[in-house]
Amino acid sequence: MTSANAPVAGIVGAGDATGGAIARHLARGSHTVCTVRRSADVLQPLLDAIRAEGGQAHGLVTDARKEDDVVALFADIEQRIGTVATHVEFWFDVGSPAADLAWIQLPRLLRATGAEVEYKPFLLGGVFQATGNRWPMQVVARGKYMQDDLQRFAPTLRSGVQPQPAFPIRTLTLMRGAIGLQMREPGRLRAYLDTVFRAIWVEGRNMNEVAAAAAVAAVLQGAGFDTQQLQALAADPAVKDKMKKVTQEAVERGGFGAPTFLVGKQMYWGRTASISSRRRSQNEQRPRHPRPHRSRRGHHHPEPAGAQELAHGRHVRRHGRCLDRRPG
Repeated sequence: MTSANAPVAGIVGAGDATGGAIARHLARGSHTVCTVRRSADVLQPLLDAIRAEGGQAHGLVTDARKEDDVVALFADIEQRIGTVATHVEFWFDVGSPAADLAWIQLPRLLRATGAEVEYKPFLLGGVFQATGNRWPMQVVARGKYMQDDLQRFAPTLRSGVQPQPAFPIRTLTLMRGAIGLQMREPGRLRAYLDTVFRAIWVEGRNMNEVAAAAAVAAVLQGAGFDTQQLQALAADPAVKDKMKKVTQEAVERGGFGAPTFLVGKQMYWGRTASISSRRRSQNEQRPRHPRPHRSRRGHHHPEPAGAQELAHGRHVRRHGRCLDRRPG
């Protein structure tokens, strides 16, 4: 029987290679696994192996090449077994104004999709160096456009936004502090990031760790943080090593700037990334039927590309043959 608290994972194409290995790994990690193939024969050995290890697994048969069948499949899983969790990775550096705007929108994204977030603080300067990217302000036309764009967009999300005269900001110690808290006191990470993002991008404080160390300390102390403890975390070899590894991982996975959202293998970058990843998360968590698109004159046309991610509502119908009819 499916545990009421167990997260549910749907693995489409769960055979005897990569898909099956992923299914077994998730089952060992307390997920209820829903394995999906076009043939029942190839699923049964995997189901038996997972259950023999004490895992919970359901086998479903459908043709994943048919969108309607996939929609119906996940509707059936959510109705009979449980909600399929969506995992979102948020890659960021507090020195990015676009990351600040994405940070503001993140709680709404999570509420709207029910997704789980994994915070991935990394060093943006390190990614720039590895990828050959440049700070926006180093390209005159690009820097001017970015400033104008932020002035248009930021007031729609934050009130009282002040310009940041010290941009670009050196954030090595600030980001090590974030990683250190994530490693040692994860419950304080959000409060730390709220404090730093607000100080830099709302209050216009100079948080440059070299030129304004006293100001940085005052901001953090005012929010209840022990600055000596944060400095010790930033100097910890384990934290430094973690920073290098996460930054290298960002490069290896195709990252080139901040903010970056990853929903599965799909990447979204920039100040609108949270909006796009929200649509992706909603689409992955609750697959939907595309709706007909009506022009101004009332004629029906095929739905424009990408519009399915914007659709709302659910089409629920039972479909497919389930190999496991035990109560879920």
